[in-house]
This record gives sequence, structure tokens and C-alpha cells, in this order.
Amino acid sequence: MNLNGADYDFDNISDPYLERLAREHRALEDLREQSDLIDFEVLEREREKPNPPNAYLITYKVKSIIGINDDLTPIYGEEHKTEIRLPQSYPMVGASCYMKTDLWHPNIKFHGKEKGHICSNAKDFGKRYNLYFLAHRIGEILQYKNYHAIEEPPHPDDEIVAEWVREYAEPKNIINKNEGKVVDDRPLLKPLEVKEKPDNFGGIRIISKRIVASDDGQKDTNNQVDNDKKDSNTGGGITIIPS
Repeated sequence: MNLNGADYDFDNISDPYLERLAREHRALEDLREQSDLIDFEVLEREREKPNPPNAYLITYKVKSIIGINDDLTPIYGEEHKTEIRLPQSYPMVGASCYMKTDLWHPNIKFHGKEKGHICSNAKDFGKRYNLYFLAHRIGEILQYKNYHAIEEPPHPDDEIVAEWVREYAEPKNIINKNEGKVVDDRPLLKPLEVKEKPDNFGGIRIISKRIVASDDGQKDTNNQVDNDKKDSNTGGGITIIPS
């Protein structure tokens, strides 16, 4: 086992909780390999080495809003840190997610004692979705590709920020999800990689294997596409190309 990475011998992990933590570590490594904008470091390990981590510090190198000026104009930042912790009762109890740097977003608590709390609104996270999905989702929240500022379920985490979004930012088109106006429109993932493989008839077929994590859950897919056709399975969800 590589103690600095996520190489685990799953056949020799007898504790289901530790096995799940190991798989979550592997999922985050997959995300790091697939993104130039997301990185992480291990904060704590369950019990002691070589057991897998149960807490991470995720770094996002994206443009986001970190506060506002007296005239209500946004203050921008380019690097943000999120702490994710997995409790002993995980996945029956979801992960704890908090910003460790200031972030001005209606679904992240900016004011009060719960400052930094992130409402990721990822239904069934831990049961159907892994850390890859959660960390990617938080990244899109920071980019303002994903936000909820209306006073209806699921309610905003910070009503002061939500009011700023509704009354100031959206009317001035600083952000507006209905118009596709976001703070950072860069994709969090690198472009999809494909491999060419000769077929039995002297031609070339494009082979790609991916894990798609979407609002419909996770699934493994093996796609074979003729080289003169486009891969039509690229929309929606999150794509992982295993190494």
C-alpha cells in the first residue's frame, strides 16, 4: 500500500467502514487526476496509518465571490479551501462540509456561528454518491454554476447573501443562472480522453471507459464508438476516466 496515495488492497480490508473510506480516498484521487482546478490534502486518518483518511482539505483554484464592498459590488478571490469530514456513522450520516476561507454564496453560511457551512443539497450522498461527486458539486457551487437564492425549499443557507443575489447581483447580471451568467465558466474537468483500438476488420474504434456520477446515481459504462462518429454519451453528470 502506498501510504501517500490511494493504493489499497481491498481484499485485505475487513472493516466495511475502512473499506468505504479507502474507496472515497480513491475517488478523490480520480478527481485530482481529472482536474487542473481541484487538489486536496489529507487532514486526518481514521485511527492510524495505514488506515485511510476521514478528513480532507480541498483546494479549488476557481474564481468566486468572497465578500462585498460597501457599495455592494462583489469582491473576488481565486483560491478557496473546503474541509470535508466523514463521521464514524458514514454513510448513514453524511459528510460535514465547511469552507475554511470566506465565500459569499447563498448556500454557504457567511454570517453567524455556523459560518462556512455548505449546503451541497446532494440527495443520498454517501449512499449513492461518493466524494468525487461531492467535491465536484462544491466546485460548481463556488463558480456560481449552482445556487439557490429563492425563499423556498431547499432554502438558502444565508438569507443575507440570498437577498443580495436576488436584489442586486441578478438584476445587474453579475450572476444569473437563468441567463447562464456565472462567475467562472471553466469546466472543472479536463477534456474527455479516448483511446483508439484496431478492430477485426482493419478499422479503428474509439474505446472509452467512464464512471458517470449524476443526479440519477453512479454507473460504469463502456462505450465503443466508430472513429467517424461522435461520442453521444457526453452530456450530463460527471465523467471519470480511470487510469
